Amino acid sequence: MTEGYEKHLAELHAKQTVPAEVLDDILRVVSSAPVVAKQRIIAGEINEVYDVEFADGVHVIVRISHDEDQPFEQEQWAIRECALRGVPVPEVLGVWHRSTSNQPLHICIQRKLEGVLLAKANLPHNVLRQIVAQAGGFLSRIHTIPTNGFGNIDGTGKGTFLTAQSEIDAFVRMESEFQALAQRLDLSGRTMSRALQLVVDDGRVMQSIDPCLTHNDFSAKHILVANGAVSGIIDFGEVAGSEPLSDLVRWDYYDAARFPFEWLQEGYSNKQVFDEQFTQRLRVKRIGFSLWVMRWYDRGGYAEGVADARTKFVRDLAHFE
Repeated sequence: MTEGYEKHLAELHAKQTVPAEVLDDILRVVSSAPVVAKQRIIAGEINEVYDVEFADGVHVIVRISHDEDQPFEQEQWAIRECALRGVPVPEVLGVWHRSTSNQPLHICIQRKLEGVLLAKANLPHNVLRQIVAQAGGFLSRIHTIPTNGFGNIDGTGKGTFLTAQSEIDAFVRMESEFQALAQRLDLSGRTMSRALQLVVDDGRVMQSIDPCLTHNDFSAKHILVANGAVSGIIDFGEVAGSEPLSDLVRWDYYDAARFPFEWLQEGYSNKQVFDEQFTQRLRVKRIGFSLWVMRWYDRGGYAEGVADARTKFVRDLAHFE
């Protein structure tokens, strides 16, 4: 984590703090014992998170959303489905909905899992390889879970879009926004048009694919390890209905430099995903993902993140020029 990113996270979290009395009221529902430790975790970009320990030994993670469109029911559904398939996920103790004078609050409390984040694990090379391969196996199990449609899902597994074409159409309608982004980032209109067309053309492949559950942020920062093995997959807040490539591209994009993609691939059981089109489609998915990352960080005012995504975007697009 760079100094610039730490500053960006600090600024984000400074804008969202749950009233202490609201949080304390809900914590009393979880345990009647006194709270002996409460630490705020500043790591993600969306939710307010606390690590809370009670005197009776109950140890939980409290996740708080200030976004009315992120009520945690979708996360609860995904975690339940994953648990049924043997994926190590946290137990959800409850979801509560509250509000302050100016915003909604959605609170999800999960039992804390043992382990440290894979992104911070200091382990021998061969152990890390085994762990990443195991993570690939769990990811393949996640992808066996069907969803009803594409895009962000609700608390029943229903996607925002009934069909892949509907999702493509929504993306096409954003062309003017992406072209404006290109101007701000000193990218030519032709370059942006080429990238958008590649993403749209690739999206048509999904019309013949049945949507599955995707973690949508599957990365080393969301994998816990303990005793040389994966002890948990966490943070299902962005779950969606899509295809396996939507998760695989994130690993390739963020983590492959330290944890080679081939390690993840070793453990991923559905080898049919890695067909003759895979490498080409992965590059297009990287381009599409860069578009969303540039847009996200541009809107959030995080220049370092925009610059990094722009570099990857230009490099990946060069393969098609």
